[in-house]
Amino acid sequence: IMEVFPEPIRLIPSEIINLNTKILPEGVKIKEFYNRQTLLDFCIETVTHNLIEGIVLVTLIVLIFLADWRASLIVSMIIPLSLLFDFTCLKLLGMNVNLLSLGAVDFGIIIDGTVVVEGLMVVLAEKAHEVGMERFNGLAKLSMIRRTGSSMGKAIFTSKIIILVALLPIFAFQKVEGKMFTPLAWTLGSALVGALIFTLTLVPVLVSMMMNKNVKEKSNFFVNAILKYSMMFFYYCFGHKSQTFIATIIFTIVGFWTLSLHGTEFLPQLNEGSIYVRANMPRSISLDESVRYANQMRKVFEGYPEVPDVLLP
Repeated sequence: IMEVFPEPIRLIPSEIINLNTKILPEGVKIKEFYNRQTLLDFCIETVTHNLIEGIVLVTLIVLIFLADWRASLIVSMIIPLSLLFDFTCLKLLGMNVNLLSLGAVDFGIIIDGTVVVEGLMVVLAEKAHEVGMERFNGLAKLSMIRRTGSSMGKAIFTSKIIILVALLPIFAFQKVEGKMFTPLAWTLGSALVGALIFTLTLVPVLVSMMMNKNVKEKSNFFVNAILKYSMMFFYYCFGHKSQTFIATIIFTIVGFWTLSLHGTEFLPQLNEGSIYVRANMPRSISLDESVRYANQMRKVFEGYPEVPDVLLP
């Protein structure tokens, strides 16, 4: 095989068929007993499901809080565009993504456009309330959008820089940890940069186009309820300062104590559906006897219909 394929190859089913029918001598066949394509397909399906679910969930949450479909649409557009920018950067860097890196992309930190959209909505709604909706629809609003977007962009830029700086230690990882978590840092960092670029450029443009007329802050029962109970909790804590301080100290101590109960394994576990079984036999056992026991164990495992194959080392 190495004479025909001197370079390392990835055998896929069609190549295996070609080897068995045209290249290997008669009586010699390659039998597939372990195929990681099943694991890869499962990982891709999981990542795709999480991406779609995350985009829908974030869009619904933004819609609940902003109560405006135009604002929600603008915010939701940032997520796929940021991921597209992310994948483009990774392609240019020649870096592959993995399940860990894609799973680490938090949509909550790449939709800073929500802050800009909400700020612009407040400014436009206040202007509409001041001059009247009919007159507001005929006004030029680019100066207000540019002024408000510029002032809010500074805070968003600073917050992104803080997060990006926090990712720098990950780039110092070596060996297995570096191979696993370096793509995570690049993936998350590229997504943050893409979100920042689109937030500072595309979001104000979309607001000026889609929210040019009939901008109004709507009363939201959900937000009002959160505001009501959060303020009640705030006033209670502010009125009971000593109890609040003692409760905070207790929660901090309990938190550090529970941290000591966690394991210290750094690398995550990946369950791919394979079971590794190890049997310890007496040192005085003969080779023939150990082989006999191994074959017996193999037959026991093969007796279960869920087990497709058993490999003995």
